Amino acid sequence: MTPTPSWRELFQAALIEFDPQKLPNRIREARDAIMDRVDKLLDDPDRQPEHDEVLHALNTLDELAAARTRKRTDTEP
Repeated sequence: MTPTPSWRELFQAALIEFDPQKLPNRIREARDAIMDRVDKLLDDPDRQPEHDEVLHALNTLDELAAARTRKRTDTEP
């Protein structure tokens, strides 16, 4: 059985995905994994640094998705 990728691995995969057809799925997978991790972190105040890290990652994914949307809009006739 293959181990489930960590939220960090999925986040990195989204950041380096160059195929515009695959990017939305990569972003969705990373966001889902991050949200699962956020749920676990809420119960552990000692994990504040990681909580900050996941929030930064979510913001970055939102920016990536927005940039993809702008690029697609700019290239459509």
